[in-house]
Amino acid sequence: DGTLLTLGPETEVRDLADEEGGPGKRLYVARGVLSADVAKQPPDRPMVLATPHGEARVLGTSLRLVVDADPSGVTRLEVRTGKVRLTRARDGRSVDVSAGSYAELAPAGDLPAPRRVLTVTFQDGVTPVTSYEGTRDAYIAEVKSLAPRIPGSSAILVADGDSADSGQPGMD
Repeated sequence: DGTLLTLGPETEVRDLADEEGGPGKRLYVARGVLSADVAKQPPDRPMVLATPHGEARVLGTSLRLVVDADPSGVTRLEVRTGKVRLTRARDGRSVDVSAGSYAELAPAGDLPAPRRVLTVTFQDGVTPVTSYEGTRDAYIAEVKSLAPRIPGSSAILVADGDSADSGQPGMD
């Protein structure tokens, strides 16, 4: 139907189902990062992305789902376009997440309201202030050995480091 799913490194998915005349498409994301551009679905046949913490019901949108498989971990849903209903497995409580927002499901605690995704742009002489000149001595380096243990993460960003003493960019 034109839906595109992109899986990040070490992502585990299973139980893909799309029964003719059934309740819609269903996929279980056990851990990792899944980005999706979901084609418009019939209202009575949504795409459901289930996780250990709950499920996201999608009728047609662009989103990113990050699932931490640890028992105390969370599921984070970021919605780029459209709207997605995120429902917690343990009590059935749900929240609607609109474009430009994110919400997280955790095994314990309250179901927090969606929050706006913050985007910050840096450009010399323009943003965040007209006197900003921070990119004049910055660079980007990939340091895979230091990558945090976050699903879908393969490198970290190091900026404006001095490698004179340690031999590792940005480690001084």
